[in-house]
Amino acid sequence: MLVINKFISRLEKISPIRLGIIFLFLEIINSYIFAFLFPDVKGSDFENIYEELFVVVLFAPLIETYLIQHLVIKNVLKYSNNNLLLALLLSAIVFGLAHTYSIIYVVKTFISGLIFGILYLTMRKNSEKAILYVAVTHAVFNLFAITINHLFI
Repeated sequence: MLVINKFISRLEKISPIRLGIIFLFLEIINSYIFAFLFPDVKGSDFENIYEELFVVVLFAPLIETYLIQHLVIKNVLKYSNNNLLLALLLSAIVFGLAHTYSIIYVVKTFISGLIFGILYLTMRKNSEKAILYVAVTHAVFNLFAITINHLFI
């Protein structure tokens, strides 16, 4: 059994709410490391806060979770004899490439893709609502990031 399979099996024993919180904090840590190392690297620009909230908190997490975590992982698992590592890596690559604001941002979001991909792989065995859990975790992180950016930056 691959390391990723054992890791996912261990994570499956954690409650969904705790998993969401753990992975939310992992994504916050990932973002702060990149913000510290590369303070000038930014994501997309928006006309106003309402557009940003709609796109970043509602639309993007749902669409990205469905297309990238759900469809990519589901299809890679289907055609690769359930290769979790391949599914995780391909979904993270697609997630990173969906955020091409800069090469640093692609790397940062590749790691985010790993975080959300592991959460999705873990949740899909525990719940039919894996898409919802990942999308909500992603949305809460994005809302947190927007709030920090608008209050302190």
